[in-house]
Amino acid sequence: VREFTTQKAMELNQVHKDILSTYKAKNFDFIFMDFPAQEIWNDWVAKGNDPYELIEPVDGFHPNQIFTALMADKIWEHLETEKPEWLGPVNPNNNLITQLFGDQGGY
Repeated sequence: VREFTTQKAMELNQVHKDILSTYKAKNFDFIFMDFPAQEIWNDWVAKGNDPYELIEPVDGFHPNQIFTALMADKIWEHLETEKPEWLGPVNPNNNLITQLFGDQGGY
């Protein structure tokens, strides 16, 4: 079952890529990004962490909140390099906000 679902996922990814190469939407843009699981896993292990810490303990299969946060970072990095216009300009008031409220760690 796992082999079948993996193969199906790869086929659907290819369909997505084919659509992107042939279809251009009139009012929006879209991109394909490979699921960065292996990259996240490798980075985590390279930092000396145990891989099991990225897996949801309830089912032992799905990514947990740590993994999801790391995936969000990877998606953000991808957008910064591939589609920075989607992110818009940096808020010109960031320095003033920091002066008024201090450094809250990006939150």
